[in-house]
Amino acid sequence: MLPLLPNLSLGISIPE
Repeated sequence: MLPLLPNLSLGISIPE
C-alpha cells in the first residue's frame, strides 16, 4: 500500500 495522494489538509498520506 503506497501513499498516492498526499492529504495536505491533515498532513498525512492516503494509503491506497
